[in-house]
Amino acid sequence: MRWFAAAARPLVGAALLVPATAALTPAPARAQASALTDQCASVPSDFGQRHCNQVALAAVSVQPGIGVVAAMGNPVAGTASTVGMRMGASPRVSLTARIGAALVAAPRILDATASGTRHFFLPGLGVDGAVGLLEGLSLAPTVGGVFSLDALGGVALVPLPGDFRERANVSWAVGGRLGLLRESFTLPGVSASLMYRHLGRVTLGDPALFSSDGFFQSRMSMVSLRAAASKRIYLVDVTVGVGVDRMFSDTRFGSAATAVPYTFTVNGLKTDRGCGFVDVAWTSLVWQMVGELGWQAGPGAFPGLLPAGASMPGGAPFGSLALRLTI
Repeated sequence: MRWFAAAARPLVGAALLVPATAALTPAPARAQASALTDQCASVPSDFGQRHCNQVALAAVSVQPGIGVVAAMGNPVAGTASTVGMRMGASPRVSLTARIGAALVAAPRILDATASGTRHFFLPGLGVDGAVGLLEGLSLAPTVGGVFSLDALGGVALVPLPGDFRERANVSWAVGGRLGLLRESFTLPGVSASLMYRHLGRVTLGDPALFSSDGFFQSRMSMVSLRAAASKRIYLVDVTVGVGVDRMFSDTRFGSAATAVPYTFTVNGLKTDRGCGFVDVAWTSLVWQMVGELGWQAGPGAFPGLLPAGASMPGGAPFGSLALRLTI
């Protein structure tokens, strides 16, 4: 009965992962942004509506950029295997320090007469941890870690450029990783993870619309789903993965492109972005040095009219260097 109970717990976790995956399936970008552009439709002039839409597009472009810098791609740098347990019931622990950056593209909103897209790098610092909860099932000599489980957590700091009111965004995250296979001589490590991240507030421009023609202010959180596989190739460990981030925000935004400034508030805004990533790691005893490169998808279609010369931001790269200790 004890063996059955131990096996049942990860099976329940796997069952919970299925509806979570469905809930995070990206919605069309048009549907996501329409909650903002519907508000802009009440602005009486064509010029004002277009600038208001430009502010809305900036909001749904910057939020995911901050999120991916805080989370990066792989929640446990350099591997897709769960950390598992030591001999007996003692859990293994993994701690990671990382530095990363992402290229973020967003429309220019501070001056209503400006058009085009602004590109800037967002740097980030993070500390992540993983603790083994369940070793999982061993189905054969080289087939183990089936339905293993890790608890995940982390904190991140994302410094922001001078146009933002906050000097930095500080976030924390909790979640779990479900192992489907642990890496062995013959098989790759395969896992899926689900994490919640609280990102706090970010403000671009002047909410009073005195020193800028446009602004947005968002209180954000994010749910991230990742699936990854890893295998040692010659002297390095290679991990490939895909994922989706769903941003939740209460967003206040406005425009002073008309004689009377307009300010709107949209609560419960959802913004989705897909991503893919590759980790390359070198291991020495309990230490692992990891480099990661990834790509975050762009916002796709947009439902509102934009100023002449404005363009839709595309996808953008992100990357990190990390040092991980596993004991």
